[in-house]
Amino acid sequence: MAIRSAPALVVAGLFMLAGFHVVKIPTSPFGLLGEVRGGENRSLDGAASPAPAPDSGGGTVVVTVPVGSGPFGVAYDSGNGYIYVANQGTNYVSVISGTEVVGTVRVGNGPGGVAYDGGNRYVYVATPGSNNVSLISGTTVVGTVRVGTSPWDLAYDGGNGYVYVANTGSNNVSVISGTTVVGTVPVGTNPVGVGYSRGNGYVYVANFYSHSLSVINGTTVVATVRVGDYPFGVGYNSGNGYVYVSNIGSNNVSVISGTTVVGTVPVGGAPHGVGYDSRNEYVYVANFGSDTVSVFSTITPPLVTFTESGLPSGTPWSVTLHGASDSSTTTTITFSAPNGTYYFAVGGISGYTASPASAPVTVNGTPVHVAISFSVTKYAVTFNETGLPSMTSWTVTLGGARQSSTAGNITFIEPNGTYSFSVGPVAGYAVSPASGNVSVSGKATNEAIFFNAVFLGLPAMRGYALLAVIVMLVVAVGVVVALGRVSRKRRVPPSPP
Repeated sequence: MAIRSAPALVVAGLFMLAGFHVVKIPTSPFGLLGEVRGGENRSLDGAASPAPAPDSGGGTVVVTVPVGSGPFGVAYDSGNGYIYVANQGTNYVSVISGTEVVGTVRVGNGPGGVAYDGGNRYVYVATPGSNNVSLISGTTVVGTVRVGTSPWDLAYDGGNGYVYVANTGSNNVSVISGTTVVGTVPVGTNPVGVGYSRGNGYVYVANFYSHSLSVINGTTVVATVRVGDYPFGVGYNSGNGYVYVSNIGSNNVSVISGTTVVGTVPVGGAPHGVGYDSRNEYVYVANFGSDTVSVFSTITPPLVTFTESGLPSGTPWSVTLHGASDSSTTTTITFSAPNGTYYFAVGGISGYTASPASAPVTVNGTPVHVAISFSVTKYAVTFNETGLPSMTSWTVTLGGARQSSTAGNITFIEPNGTYSFSVGPVAGYAVSPASGNVSVSGKATNEAIFFNAVFLGLPAMRGYALLAVIVMLVVAVGVVVALGRVSRKRRVPPSPP
């Protein structure tokens, strides 16, 4: 499973970036998870100013801090100023002050996600190998909370003080208050990312195999939002209030307002972590598959909106823009993209043709609207006749439409469906078949029509043979009659003088 293989690829070290001051673990799915993923612990609001431009290189590495094997989740404790790093390979949490490791804390097996609870000042560490969450105060484990199967990620809700734990193996979310589980919320299949939006107070859970986002208020799912393929990371943008969800399978980021997808941003391969820097209002996306970080501005995100017409209400349709795909059963599909020129392609729908089906679209700082017109696709239905002399007129009626021709074929143009037909009579000929049904199913179809000459109500040869017999009989009868008359004349005696 792709999400399970990520820890093995995490670099063994923690880098502090001068001038950017962001903890960076390049291949960790928790390394760039913005405010929503862990409340205070993963917020990028505190990034130093001035922030680097997207193409500036991101700062300078000033020190490398050795930690344990397989560093994974990271959290900042604003109470004591420590950084907590979960080391999956050694089952320890490294505690860092500045650039120095000041403690090592033994937790459960395979520690992953880390979150800081600003209410009780505990650090919560998800340990999927032990099916529990370890609670740390300073450099001491002060408690262990049993949760669901394979807890993967967790986040602190600053509104109600709860900690939400995504249990990938049991497809639910454990809700913890202090050291007690106060609720278990069923969600989608294989929840891997969880985060809190302080704008609306909702908790968002990325369901990897359901391709969806569960939206939780307290201990109740209030909405399920369809996003891209295999959603993973979740980030919150305090500037515009949007939630950003990375989709590993579709190489894009879904932009969500409340419970509605309002845009889709194409990024690199297999995007994992998502983070927001409030100083420059950029969103940063770690692309696991392409070893890059996508950076885009969210101050006034330009939207590319595709609007369809011609499809029956509720028909699903899709658009791919610059490698990122999205689908809808409404009339609009919206992407968010930085300035540039991108190519789009409209997904095929059986029985319909899109216009335009593909084309370039240019984004230049303002919203872009693209109209897509769907028309019913029609196919040739051709009737081919054999048996009629050249230039003989014949007729076919298909579904109420009538055509005549003196050529060897008659063609109708029809959409998918089943249609009845009938062939008009031609004097002196029998037709087969004279009527029937023809089906159109995504391609042209042909129907053979055979005409056979008739005479005296019979096929021509048999009719002519019958006529010959009749003629011979008539001739024979005539001959017999004539011979009889001649014979009678010979037997009559001569008259007396």
